[in-house]
Parts: sequence; structure tokens; C-alpha cells
Amino acid sequence: MAPMGTSSPESLRVSRDEARLAPRVHRLHRSLIEAVLATGTVPSVQELAARLETTDASIHSELTTLAAADYLARGDSGQVSCLYPFSTTRTPHIVVIDGQPRFAMCSIDALGIPAMLGQELEMSGRCAACDAPIALRVAPGTILTATPPETMIVARRDEAEPAFAACCPFTVFVCGQEHADAFARRVAGTHALSLAEALTHAEAIFGDLLTEEIPASRPRGRHWRQVRDA
Repeated sequence: MAPMGTSSPESLRVSRDEARLAPRVHRLHRSLIEAVLATGTVPSVQELAARLETTDASIHSELTTLAAADYLARGDSGQVSCLYPFSTTRTPHIVVIDGQPRFAMCSIDALGIPAMLGQELEMSGRCAACDAPIALRVAPGTILTATPPETMIVARRDEAEPAFAACCPFTVFVCGQEHADAFARRVAGTHALSLAEALTHAEAIFGDLLTEEIPASRPRGRHWRQVRDA
């Protein structure tokens, strides 16, 4: 089947003059991502310390750095509660990776995972307005199929506040323009995007997340202001 839409994301690979995540912090971040991909869960601090041959105190310090850089969020107990683009608890945004369901924090995060992993993946969700099922097949750079074909995304900007609170609950799949407009009218600060537009943003944020060097702060979508209001 011919692709439904393509994207050309601006690469956010670290430039020569851009601050980088410190190697030990990057190593922890990569280990967390690998654990979620393998098991769907985040190891305890003690498990991470043993795995990375360091101390619990060092893991706590590095998790604090990653949270401040918006690569993850922590709950009241200090345990990782989300690891963008993944959620450690069930959400409506499901991405199937190696036959196993993994949960994304929001619809934009789900769309960024195929480029992050360099894989064609299936994903599913529900319309935020009517709860109708939505199914997608996405390859890096391309929406291959969407059911229904009119599927869109409504998204909220997250330029300053932590994304898990300000953006993720309001960045959702909808089954078409009518429900995109209805959701955007109901939730202030949201914008309707086509799947191709949303994919561009998602890949700019997550496409380089597993490269050898990543920015000291998580990219948050540099072209966001160009998106039209619903």
C-alpha cells in the first residue's frame, strides 16, 4: 500500500557546540531505555547500581540529572514513573515492539518510537473524543497505514513545564477533523495536526534518542510554533 504521509524531521543530533549529556548519565539513560524495551519496566535503583557497577547514591544523582533534563520523571518514592517516550504504566497509546506491547506517554511519543528504533512498528490507540479504536503502521519517516484513514492528533505545547503534566495528557489520537476540533475547543492550548505533521515533530524529538551522544536537555520540538491552531 502506498504511504499515507511522509515526514522530513530536522535532525537534533548533538552539534559540535551543543552541551552533551555526561557519559555516565547517558549510560544510565541508555540502560533504562534498554530495560523498558526488554521488560516494559524500570529496574530498581539497587538493580541499576549493580548492573552499572556503581553506587545507589550515584544512580540517585544521575536520575535527578535526567529528570531535570526532562528525559524522565520520578514519583514521590523516587522511582522512575515515565521515561520518554515510554510510560511505565498503562496508557491508551500502545506500540508493539518485538511482539510485545509497550506504552507511550502520548500520541506524539508513540509516533517517535519507530524512528528511534529504526523499525516499522504497529501501534494503536483510542479516539479521545468518542473512544473509537485507532490502528497505525508506522515506518521511520512514513505513516504506512491508518485506520480510520482520517486519523489525526491533537497536541499541546510543552515548552517549559514537565511534559508528563503539561503536555502528555492532552496529546492524543482522534478519529478525524470533527473530533480534533471538538477536543481542541475543549482543552486550551491544543492544536490539531495531520499524522504527517505529527510524525515530523515526533521524529525531531525522538529520532536521535539512541545515538552515541544526546543533548544535555531533551529536545522539545523546535518547529512547534509553526503548527496551525485548530
